[in-house]
Amino acid sequence: MIDFHSFENTNSYSNRNIDLTWVEKLQTFIGNPQQKTAVDMGCGGGLYTKVLADLGFKEIYGIDFSDAMLTSASNNYHHLHQAQFLKGNAYNSGLESDSVDFYLQRAVLHHLTDPEAAFIEAARILRQEGIIYIQDRTMEDCLIPGSTSHLRGYLYYDFPELIEIEKQRRPTISETIGQLKTAGFTEIKQMNLWEVRKHYASFQELRKDIQSRKGRSILHELSDAEIKLWIQKLENRLPNDTEIIEKDRWTIWIAHKKDSN
Repeated sequence: MIDFHSFENTNSYSNRNIDLTWVEKLQTFIGNPQQKTAVDMGCGGGLYTKVLADLGFKEIYGIDFSDAMLTSASNNYHHLHQAQFLKGNAYNSGLESDSVDFYLQRAVLHHLTDPEAAFIEAARILRQEGIIYIQDRTMEDCLIPGSTSHLRGYLYYDFPELIEIEKQRRPTISETIGQLKTAGFTEIKQMNLWEVRKHYASFQELRKDIQSRKGRSILHELSDAEIKLWIQKLENRLPNDTEIIEKDRWTIWIAHKKDSN
């Protein structure tokens, strides 16, 4: 299991290019952000806090429970004058009630033991008409068969014991919708998105990425020997000297905070 508090992992969720199609998808939900405030809950190294800044939000709070991750975010994006990186968590953000317009929670849901409590906290800090954007992978997303672009599918094929770990933590579509409703959110929509995770110029680049376990918490469940074995298996399946474009499928939930009156 990855230790998010270890300073050895400060770069596990930073220094990666964000897929433009994801940014364009996000823009369709946020409208004009110039006078709005956003929160990036579970900001990690600040990658998506920077995206929110680039999109034009007036003020952004990047919140994480890990000092190591906050150090990474602050070091990487100290030039973002509209962003503050603060210690907190999904259950206790530390922000004032009715203080933000857009709440982003990306790849955090599967780490939460009480998603409903996190959504209640999100509803507390969002203003009326505020938007919550949740993105994570369900079991259906994870278990799509492997291909030259969907490497995660090969991972569960090669190490089926990881499926049981994922079953314990992955959200379901219906449960998440129910939890959002209980927290008071309305106009809930759910959709899927194939997102480019990374471009690799060659298999050697991919090899280094997997060896580092960077940005893949599930790989911390494998030993170094198992990582080596998986790389060997992938090498037999993938081209060696041409570009590899890795994609993951995600589930997105969008909802609004509105009075029932």
